[in-house]
Amino acid sequence: MSKHGNATSTTDGTVGRHPQYDVFADGYLEHATNSVYNAHYDRPACLRLLGDVANKTVLDAGCGPGLYSEELVRRGARVVGFDQSERMVELSRQLAPQGDFRVHDLADPLDWLDDKQFDLVLLALVLEHVDDRRATLAELRRVLKETGALVVSFQHPPQRGFPTVELFRHNTHRRQMESWLGRPVLEDFSRADIRRDLRRRVLDRADSRAASN
Repeated sequence: MSKHGNATSTTDGTVGRHPQYDVFADGYLEHATNSVYNAHYDRPACLRLLGDVANKTVLDAGCGPGLYSEELVRRGARVVGFDQSERMVELSRQLAPQGDFRVHDLADPLDWLDDKQFDLVLLALVLEHVDDRRATLAELRRVLKETGALVVSFQHPPQRGFPTVELFRHNTHRRQMESWLGRPVLEDFSRADIRRDLRRRVLDRADSRAASN
């Protein structure tokens, strides 16, 4: 399943495999480029957790239209990305031509990637769109170096009526992630942290505008 947008489920409560984001991939890119949630909330938080990516190999799993990959490439990373949506992959190739992108469903094994291939793995706004999260995270751990890090973000607050995000309610996500990964979560980035960063960015922008007038 592609990342982003409003997740929908099938009649049996699962996400399924239909690449539903193909039909509005271009519209999503236009929205997410400067939207508050994406441009000033999730992307800065993920990039902060990834740290210095210069000369590192980064997997952008569920890369969407390539906004994260574009910034990672700009910061000197060697980026490999994939998404279930063919149109999202096309957009990623346009935004980050130095990256290596392909169409692939997170529901399937990453059999085209080697063990311990990546320094960093990014799974941004994707996990709630996966039915078998344990299998997905196991594959991401397989392709991650022992000294590497996996950065995961998901939508907050969870969407009503979407059962696959229920595990993230009531602050249980950290323990659940540790159970799935088989290793401790070393750092998390709470909503309060992100709000402080967002407030600072808004105030900085306001001060900049005032100074230019």
